[in-house]
Amino acid sequence: MRRMSGVVILSAMAGLVMHASGTQILWDGGTDLLFSTAENWAGGVVPGASDEAKNRVGMADLIVIDSDRTIDKLTGGSRSGGGYKIETGTLTVKTTYADGNTARANCLTVIDGGTLNAQGVSKIGLGGDDDTGSSTVQLKSGAFNSAGTVTLGHESTGILEISGGTATFNSRLWLGGDGGTDTRNGNGVLTLSGDGALNVLSDDVVVGKRLGEGTFTMDDSASAVFLNLAIGDVSVAGQEGTGAMSLLGGTLNVTGELAVDNGSVLIDAGTLVWDGDHVSDFSALVAEGNISWSSGQSMLYDTWDASWVDGESILYAYQDAIETGGDTIIWATTIPEPTTLGFIAAAGLILIISRRII
Repeated sequence: MRRMSGVVILSAMAGLVMHASGTQILWDGGTDLLFSTAENWAGGVVPGASDEAKNRVGMADLIVIDSDRTIDKLTGGSRSGGGYKIETGTLTVKTTYADGNTARANCLTVIDGGTLNAQGVSKIGLGGDDDTGSSTVQLKSGAFNSAGTVTLGHESTGILEISGGTATFNSRLWLGGDGGTDTRNGNGVLTLSGDGALNVLSDDVVVGKRLGEGTFTMDDSASAVFLNLAIGDVSVAGQEGTGAMSLLGGTLNVTGELAVDNGSVLIDAGTLVWDGDHVSDFSALVAEGNISWSSGQSMLYDTWDASWVDGESILYAYQDAIETGGDTIIWATTIPEPTTLGFIAAAGLILIISRRII
């Protein structure tokens, strides 16, 4: 009896050692939709901190994350669809989060109340060569945090929709392409609406990265804060990306550099705040036709109205909006009160670009 018990114990330990090396565990389903149910996974093992969790080809159900989980990699999507739903707790992915990881894959990840914490890179719409797949991440409430580069549309189409909650990325955000040595022609789409918020404070946001196409739209009362923003990547000759940004509502704050190199910016009812002395920079972008307004309005440089409050001013440039019978604030700069108006134009500390009927 002792000998048989010893054999059983050793066999179990050997199985644990093999599993500890890290494996790809496929979703079978069939019991329920809970990530935590062992019977839903091949081999009856729930993926752990050293494992890769992957949707099984042909599964269209969203796997529900209903408690705190830590895994090494998370991949999802097949030609038949598939994905995840994070309702409660935190899902921590240690190395790679890949949404739609095979050619012509379609995947959906919904974050609604929980938190996705990606400690490595995040690739939404990873796909394959000449891909027609589309993968989407929807942040409705809760949080999406990423420590590594976030790519929307590596080779296929990658979509990030933020309608609530807060996304915080501590590295780069690329829409379209991957910026690596290989040429990619993905399509990245970023949409902020409702009261959703996005913060990218330590690196660049590129809309249209290297041969890719990027589209960024803000609406409603959404908010975003970016360190640097580039519309259209022109860093590699012959491999330029194209980008388009539409501010239909909400507020976008750029604290560093804003470049529109191969694309366009459309301002409707949204507000663009550009920290720093950028009066001449913004004027140049308008003059070059890179920034426009949906009503076909153009910026005026010589119509000013200054008001002073506690030693600071808001200096507005106006254009008459004949179709509405009112004035439209095209842009404004807030600065300390100078001694002459000549100093005003040179000393701007913050630039606010918006379209407001007053």
